[in-house]
Amino acid sequence: MRNLFLADEGPQKPAKEVRPLIRMIGLVDADLLVLQEIGSKTTLSKLNERLDRPYPYIGLCAGNSRRSIHLGVLSRLPIKLTSHAKRVLTSENNEPLYWYASEEDMRSATLSPLLLQRDVLQVSVTRAGGELLTIFAVHLKSKTNPAWQPFAAEEIRAAEVRCLVDIVLGYQQSKLPLVVVGDFNDTAKSEVLKILDQLKLYDPMEEQLKIQGKNPSTYWPKRRSRIDRIMVGEKEGPQVVPQSPTIHIGHMARTASDHYPVSLSIV
Repeated sequence: MRNLFLADEGPQKPAKEVRPLIRMIGLVDADLLVLQEIGSKTTLSKLNERLDRPYPYIGLCAGNSRRSIHLGVLSRLPIKLTSHAKRVLTSENNEPLYWYASEEDMRSATLSPLLLQRDVLQVSVTRAGGELLTIFAVHLKSKTNPAWQPFAAEEIRAAEVRCLVDIVLGYQQSKLPLVVVGDFNDTAKSEVLKILDQLKLYDPMEEQLKIQGKNPSTYWPKRRSRIDRIMVGEKEGPQVVPQSPTIHIGHMARTASDHYPVSLSIV
């Protein structure tokens, strides 16, 4: 949602963007909402208080972002959060990767384990009698990186996807329903996102857009950049309501954030 911060967390989102953001959340009216770029749980709570229908369950785990752009969740069902922010990223050969955590570390040649740049946030949605489904929320590395880093941004993002695959593969053994959702900062045909093929996930939006003959953006300043996705497990995944996958395009959405909201309904 682009920099939703309190005063001490970063540049505050202008009121002219917050008001349409609140209205968009009301229009989408999701039972569970995954949000990126949240400064803190307090920030998320203050946003929730301003909604016409505030959510009873609020969740946020601070990840590794140096800009306080964390993953948050608003839900009408009980949730349990598990952070994977401490996972060390690995190479294709499964060897731990090391990098410079800061420019000062680069100058002193001090290497640190390479972690997820934000997090893989595991959201277990529950009801009486047990778990309903689990959502894995991501905000992968952007396409920019300082020149003094030992890895290109694409290499870090690929390592993050390998980490995501490892986490989800472990969960798939339980045969419980799953959803993978978030800002992947890359298009579906990229070499980096091909790593996700191991999970055999199904992208309902892609199938619907093929039928409609459309190729829209979710990152609205750029054409045909669908980098935000909701994917479900092919075998263990929940049943998606036909024609429910939606990219909420419009002036209000453009004002609220630089990414359009994406939603679908499941039963």
